[in-house]
Amino acid sequence: MAHAAHAYGAYKRAMIATSGPRALEAEAFERINAELRQAQRSREQNYPAFVAALSRNSRLWTILAADVADDANALPRDTRIAIWRLSAFVRCHTQKLLQPNSAAPIDPLLAINLDMIAGLRAKKAGTGA
Repeated sequence: MAHAAHAYGAYKRAMIATSGPRALEAEAFERINAELRQAQRSREQNYPAFVAALSRNSRLWTILAADVADDANALPRDTRIAIWRLSAFVRCHTQKLLQPNSAAPIDPLLAINLDMIAGLRAKKAGTGA
């Protein structure tokens, strides 16, 4: 059993080492969305887990916002602006979700993350990548 766990760990490290940045970003959004969905289901029973999942999502979006704010970022300017604006929306909506007795739905955050996953997983036009 320990050998299987060791082999899996080696496989996972190899996958990470060979994955491109887009794949790693998509995987991060997928993990966060899974956490958000689970935390939403148990929001009332385990509010700290809900807050932690929202915090991780916010952290991911803060990292993205900082990245697209950097002039060295290679994304087109319009894409960078769109990501920046999405980050601002995520920040504001997260604050609504954290208000006492909030009825704000988590669905907008999940939908935005799913759109990011789709965009990151899409092949670049004309490159086959």
